[in-house]
Amino acid sequence: MARIIRLTENDLARIVRRVITEQNTAVKAVGKAVGNNPVKTNSTPPPLKTIVFDDPSATKTKTNIDILPQSMRLVHNHVNFSYRFAGRTQIMNGFFYCSTNNTIKLDGAEIPSYISNKRAVTLKSKCGTSQGYASTNTGVDTSLA
Repeated sequence: MARIIRLTENDLARIVRRVITEQNTAVKAVGKAVGNNPVKTNSTPPPLKTIVFDDPSATKTKTNIDILPQSMRLVHNHVNFSYRFAGRTQIMNGFFYCSTNNTIKLDGAEIPSYISNKRAVTLKSKCGTSQGYASTNTGVDTSLA
C-alpha cells in the first residue's frame, strides 16, 4: 500500500528547484559528450597569442601580445594589425614588414621587434602576390602557435 507524505510549500519548492538543477546539469553533460556546443552568433576569431622577441633569431623574449586576426590587412608593403598586450584590454596598432622574415613594429616602439617564424607565416599570408605569397586575405590559420 502507498504511503502518504505531507509536504510543506517549502519542501515542494526545494524539490522542484533540485529537479530543475539536475535536468540542466544532465543536458549540459549530454551536450558536451555529443559535441553539441552552442554556436555563438557574431563570434569573432580568437586572438593569435604571439611572443615578441628582441632579436631576429627569436631567442630573447620581450613580451606577449594577442593579435586580433579580424584586423589584419595589407597596406602597401606591410600588414597592419591591431593587438593588445596579454592580459590587458587597450588595443594598439602594429605592422609586419612583408619584405622581412619576422620583423614587426609595435605602437610607441622606437626599434623593431621580432616574432616566431610560425607567426610570420600567418602574417605573410596577407602580404599579397607582389611579395611572392598567395594572397587570400580570407581568415587566419589559428593552429600556428
